[in-house]
Amino acid sequence: MKKIALILAISASLNLSALEPIGIKPVGIQFNNSADMNYRGDSGVNYKYDLNRPVDKIRYDIDVNAKFRDDYASPYTKMKVESDRDRGQFGGGFGY
Repeated sequence: MKKIALILAISASLNLSALEPIGIKPVGIQFNNSADMNYRGDSGVNYKYDLNRPVDKIRYDIDVNAKFRDDYASPYTKMKVESDRDRGQFGGGFGY
């Protein structure tokens, strides 16, 4: 129990916003506007994650909402995503 309290105290004292300029956003922050889009494919589809980047791949793997959007998108959107993938562009969490 003391270890958990220590970890919480340390994490609360860290300035995690200093990591954002190098492309690392702290875990637990919700990205809720279009300014937070990380990636746009040639087809025009906006993605929350660029799956060519290892950090984004990890974030995507734990983002249930992004996977849901990808799994249940319209056939038209899936066609555009496939077009991007044929070009080597792998985005995840589209339509965000």
